[in-house]
Amino acid sequence: MTTQQSTATSVREAILVEAPIERAFKVFTEDMGSWWPPDHHILEAELAEMVFELRAGGHIYDVGVDGSECRWARVLAYEPPNRIVFS
Repeated sequence: MTTQQSTATSVREAILVEAPIERAFKVFTEDMGSWWPPDHHILEAELAEMVFELRAGGHIYDVGVDGSECRWARVLAYEPPNRIVFS
């Protein structure tokens, strides 16, 4: 019998955005398609839009040009302009 040990890993990334916090928050949540790479999705169809439901309990999902949808995150906390948490 072989045993494997794993080590907890965390990834942190910081990006300095030269904009007021309200504007940065709005672009991050309401205009995700402006900064997200359009080919980075798991839909079979080409990406038409990304939707970020602006409320705790909402979803983040992709919509394909054929109308297909892929929900890939749930909004856990939505507290503009200081905090957004999603799974």
